[in-house]
Amino acid sequence: MKGFPGVVNSFYYLAFVAVLAWASHIEQEQGRIDGPAPASVLSVVPKIVPIILVAADMQDSPDLDEAEENAQSVMAYAQQWYLDQVGSTFQVGRTLRVKSELTSNEWIALAELSKVDEHRFDYHTTARREVLERLGRSDTHHYIASIFAGLRPDIWWGAADSGDVSVVAPRGTGVLCPGFSKEEPLSDPVCSDAVYAVVHELGHAFGLEKYSCDGDGAQDPICHKSAMQAQRPPGMIFLEHEKQVIRANKYFSQPN
Repeated sequence: MKGFPGVVNSFYYLAFVAVLAWASHIEQEQGRIDGPAPASVLSVVPKIVPIILVAADMQDSPDLDEAEENAQSVMAYAQQWYLDQVGSTFQVGRTLRVKSELTSNEWIALAELSKVDEHRFDYHTTARREVLERLGRSDTHHYIASIFAGLRPDIWWGAADSGDVSVVAPRGTGVLCPGFSKEEPLSDPVCSDAVYAVVHELGHAFGLEKYSCDGDGAQDPICHKSAMQAQRPPGMIFLEHEKQVIRANKYFSQPN
């Protein structure tokens, strides 16, 4: 197209628009993942990407939309809790549903097996493997997976983090939490525990490696109130040195 700069520019512009439209379509379709796909096509801003690992026998469950809404409510509360505690918070990507190879009974059995020390991380390891096989490892985003094995708020074992993937118990898709409010703190113990699990495991992902009373906060008289110990809302906090570590993390250095 030599000699026709206007045509060339128009051609490249239309091609660029077409690529953006295609990428936008892919991102919209990512709520349903059957094979490998990036966590976000367009975004280069580090985000927490929620995953719903759907048990093999629950793919057509009428409760699946409710489970996703439940998981999103827990995440939204945790996100706002971080904002209240740290002064900034992380961005959350689109919730992705990923088909699991395991049945609901197998997931429940793995979660329950987490009570046994030598099998403490079997549930997490299995979930992490399935997430990375479907989505691939991300250098930009952090995955946090909730298991849908039916609406099971009674199953609360198994949460863990490995740096690249956090995993929470089936309870994370089984309870609907209210919006964050300092004036009306959480009173539902099931919701409180679900929020704690997300906050705690993401805390590890954000650089907090030890339990509060075992690490730098061992001499702090309120270390037992930290989310990195075992305190649930209400009353759950971060210690000052924990806040400093979190603020320095890449997920908190971006505009919200």
